[in-house]
Amino acid sequence: MISRNNLNILLIQLRDDKMKEHEFQCLVDRTGLHPSCIESHDVFTRPFSEASLDGRDLVMIGGAGSHCVSEKTLPCQEELYAFIRRVVESRIPLLGICYGFHAMTEALGGVVIHDPVRQETKTFDVTRTSVSDLDPAMQKMPRVFAAQFGHKDHARTLPHGAVNLAFTERSEYQAWTIPGKPVY
Repeated sequence: MISRNNLNILLIQLRDDKMKEHEFQCLVDRTGLHPSCIESHDVFTRPFSEASLDGRDLVMIGGAGSHCVSEKTLPCQEELYAFIRRVVESRIPLLGICYGFHAMTEALGGVVIHDPVRQETKTFDVTRTSVSDLDPAMQKMPRVFAAQFGHKDHARTLPHGAVNLAFTERSEYQAWTIPGKPVY
């Protein structure tokens, strides 16, 4: 069994702004993990490689500041999508946060649209779907909980086989998984 303090997490960081360090520190603070458990992979300075998955217990994809999946402004977007598919094939647990959520949606066959009218930038109530009652990662969370958002992109359709776990009043899809795969 893996000890909490021996986890080997790869955090894909897609930020070219001052929030990069803040994002890393928030993950350390919220998980209670030692910073040495989380390796930051800056996509602007380091290419993706198969070796970057060696020995990983989890891959997380964070936010991207001013970049939107729908606008295709990230120079390595296609390489990121290929990397996401490799992580899923390897069965390493994968968690997408903010930009990571949208990138995973598109990389795995869903559709993401740019819709500033439904922009979510502040705190919103998230409601779990009834399907989430069966999901071990979501079932103990409150039915409705507050979360911070900062995005103009929205998933229009989920990848094939994905199930919706949560929504807000402005966005039909806020969390999803593919049953039987460690993908969130």
